[in-house]
Amino acid sequence: MGQHTTTEWVTRNLLDLISIFKRLLKEKEVSSTESALSSAYADLKVKTARLERSNVELEATIKDLQRKNAFIEDDANAYVVCGDKGTLRKNKILRLLSSKRLTKDYREQVSQQGTPMDYFNNTTIGCGEGTVQYILPERDPNSYSISEGTVTIKDKDVFWDMGKTVVLVTQ
Repeated sequence: MGQHTTTEWVTRNLLDLISIFKRLLKEKEVSSTESALSSAYADLKVKTARLERSNVELEATIKDLQRKNAFIEDDANAYVVCGDKGTLRKNKILRLLSSKRLTKDYREQVSQQGTPMDYFNNTTIGCGEGTVQYILPERDPNSYSISEGTVTIKDKDVFWDMGKTVVLVTQ
């Protein structure tokens, strides 16, 4: 072998070694990257599981709050029905032989047939046509005033103390 051939052989072998070294470095980098990605993936799986648990808890909280909100909204409603004695008897609100006695289930009848109103914010109850004769169940007369077809509430606490169901008997 000549010096020229030996130099070529050494050069070729050195280039092969450099190529192998570069490939090994890339494989090391890939392996390191794969390891980092595997670790990141495992972290993401843990975080995803935590988020899923949080979502389930939040959904339960939202449903609970919606239920409570509906209860509060319903609790803020009073129910009012207006009518003459005949109509109120026919609708099973007034007893048949009495003009001032309510049936046992009048509350249910009034809530089904009456008009809901926000008793926290309203101080007047309109009855439309007809003059209001009296209110059932009876309430402290100082807590309200009647003018034609309208009842004006003067003292909300006292007026609503008898309950949130009001029957206005008209002429």
